[in-house]
Amino acid sequence: MQDPRTNKGTDADMTTLGSGARLKGDLHCSGSVSIEGMVDGTVRSQGTVLLQESARVKGELSGARIVISGEIRGNVQAGERLEIQASGKLLGNITAPVIFIQEGAFFEGQCSMQAEKDKAAPGGDKTETAADKSAKS
Repeated sequence: MQDPRTNKGTDADMTTLGSGARLKGDLHCSGSVSIEGMVDGTVRSQGTVLLQESARVKGELSGARIVISGEIRGNVQAGERLEIQASGKLLGNITAPVIFIQEGAFFEGQCSMQAEKDKAAPGGDKTETAADKSAKS
């Protein structure tokens, strides 16, 4: 897990790609990953993905929780939450159930927020949204 206030990972299974590192290819991690260097390829993590301010990624990015302080050019898919911090820059599409973009951050692309498996209301009926109501009118 990571502390979103400090952007530092606290996961014992944290993989770190340092600021002087360059990776061309795919990075798959079962734990969390912190990227400070450059990646040209796909990054997939089952945990938290931290793109530090010095990070530059060109390719797809997916993880449970994603915090972007650096730059990514590619699509991003977060299973739980995506945060783009003030220093962050994302050029690509987002898919995430929760999205937080700080003032000063840059985002260019399309955004799709998908609810967690369309949770049904008690009694088995789906909750009707304002969009559903206006569509019926």
